[in-house]
Amino acid sequence: RIEQYQGTKKTIVLDEAQLYEREFLEYIRLLADSGKLRFVLSMHQNSNEELRAKEHFETRIFDSIKIERPPKQEFLTYIQKRLLAGGAAELAHSFGRRQADAIYDFCKGNFRRANQFLYTLFDILEYYEQHRPSLIKEPVPQMFVEMSAIYLGYIDE
Repeated sequence: RIEQYQGTKKTIVLDEAQLYEREFLEYIRLLADSGKLRFVLSMHQNSNEELRAKEHFETRIFDSIKIERPPKQEFLTYIQKRLLAGGAAELAHSFGRRQADAIYDFCKGNFRRANQFLYTLFDILEYYEQHRPSLIKEPVPQMFVEMSAIYLGYIDE
């Protein structure tokens, strides 16, 4: 019931918009045409043109914003902030540029991939801390970064 949205215009954010069915996109169009709701659609760039060309949206797109890859320094800061938020302050301060740059290259600067990479890396670190602590010579050994990349399929063995 569109009547419940009286007053200020509401904004609804839809992620992965390229995956929605045609019928749902038509429903979104009808709601947007009511003037009571506006939609922000998030999608991967390679899907952008296909979705924009759909008849539902060709005359309704206000703007399109392309988000670029972050610079490597920002990526290192992101990793450090994630570690600090997780209570790993010592590791955050010792996490080096070399490791961050390698992760950046493997993940192509993608934060979502970086999160997956970090979870894998810390699983490996935790395993070695418990079973083979003598192999850990530095806070984040480059060998473990490479092991994570192999496990995730970013490099061949």
